[in-house]
Amino acid sequence: GVPPRFPATDALGSRAAMGHSGISPPRRLVDEQPAVGRRAQELVSSWRCVRAFGSQVHPRRACLFQNLYFASNGAGRGSYVAHYVEGHSVVNDVFRGIGPMEANAFPVSVGVGSGFNDVTVVIQVRKHKSLRRFMKEVYNHNVTVHDGLNLILSPLYHFNFGHAMFDGLYPGFVSLVQFGLQDHPFRVIIRSGWNGMVEKQIPGSYARVERILGALGGRGSIGVREFDGRDPKSEPPSLWHRFDVAAIGLGANGQKLD
Repeated sequence: GVPPRFPATDALGSRAAMGHSGISPPRRLVDEQPAVGRRAQELVSSWRCVRAFGSQVHPRRACLFQNLYFASNGAGRGSYVAHYVEGHSVVNDVFRGIGPMEANAFPVSVGVGSGFNDVTVVIQVRKHKSLRRFMKEVYNHNVTVHDGLNLILSPLYHFNFGHAMFDGLYPGFVSLVQFGLQDHPFRVIIRSGWNGMVEKQIPGSYARVERILGALGGRGSIGVREFDGRDPKSEPPSLWHRFDVAAIGLGANGQKLD
């Protein structure tokens, strides 16, 4: 198949173009009005998945998405959705036929757990027969937009900078290298929560490390509480997000899992 083209990457900009600091003020959390001023074909999902670098005993994906959606249902809870529209979405997934792949979903690793296991999320693929049906389902409500390049991680014990860096950001950056995006500034989307006891004993440790990760990426970070602070136990209605360009999926390149 033909690798998907990601028009948004052309406008991401390089670190060199951003001055010596390489850090620009993050633009994020902008509500996108339903279908106003946007061409439907610019909002469908396309993606490319490759074998993530690292151990291939259990092969893992690294994926780059144009328009990855997330339905958030409170702090730390939600589902990732790729909206596939026949004739408009472009998909190139090396794992078809050689790894765990279902017609309407596939798993990716976003980090490592305390038991040396992968922390996985499932990308749900929703298929639409036309742009009209896609827009009717997705854009009948506001969608929060995260512009530019986003790197989605679930770092282990990220109150500790060493864990956050070498069990989270570094493996994620390796995935960016696989897609040739190592020179682009990126926003870090942190999907692991805070341990209340740790936060009480070391106040501000999680927020401090999240700020550091965002500075290293160049476009800031968004933690679980900032992303959606609602209590998931109350089963709140979904809030929809769209990542302009998103890298998701890590190989076994961390300090704890390699």
